[in-house]
Amino acid sequence: MATPTIRLALLVSDPGSQEAYLNSLADHDVQCMNASCHNQLFETLMNEPCNGLLLDVPTMVRSNAYEKALMHDLIEVFPVLRLRYDQESGRIGALMYGSQTRISISEFIDTHCRNFSPRKLRLTSRVDVQRSVLLSSDCDFQKDSTEKSITINLSSEGVFIYSIRTWQKGQQAWVVFPNIDPHKPVKAEVRWSRPWGTDFCMPGVGLKFINISPELATRINERLSDP
Repeated sequence: MATPTIRLALLVSDPGSQEAYLNSLADHDVQCMNASCHNQLFETLMNEPCNGLLLDVPTMVRSNAYEKALMHDLIEVFPVLRLRYDQESGRIGALMYGSQTRISISEFIDTHCRNFSPRKLRLTSRVDVQRSVLLSSDCDFQKDSTEKSITINLSSEGVFIYSIRTWQKGQQAWVVFPNIDPHKPVKAEVRWSRPWGTDFCMPGVGLKFINISPELATRINERLSDP
């Protein structure tokens, strides 16, 4: 019985780099779905099941804050390999996302993608909107553990909040929206964080709401369209 073809999604905006990456995949039993921009990648992943992502670093660097927030959601779903093509040497550098581990494309496919069940992406619509928010690492909102901050983008299922504190993936957090409902803290889980000092990136924390009430979710959706 033949081994199922691996389906990969490739994000790269430079045609020369795209050609180099596709050539490196020619000897592998993979189907590669190409995307030259983030919107095209998201649309592809919402319609086609995928075993892993190949992300061109220069393309990623040019992402805006909204695109970077969505990319972190992708990292939670798929195996991800970062790629950089050196035109002078013709070499392709590859690192697993979130680490400095060098790995070949072959190893990525065989070790991380072959046993990963292909899946589609389901994205909740996010809106770039700034709303006042209280963010705390404890449910009692003690003064020394609470930040007065703003949202960078928001949906009824999660939020990206400006923060210069240190947050760990999987950590619990609590959020209050003073101008939406000051009496209903929302429990959340840290999905990713970006420390202060990362070049060209907004520091902050991406949260997934855990116990948001239907009423508050509805009010958030209503407020997303407010000017």
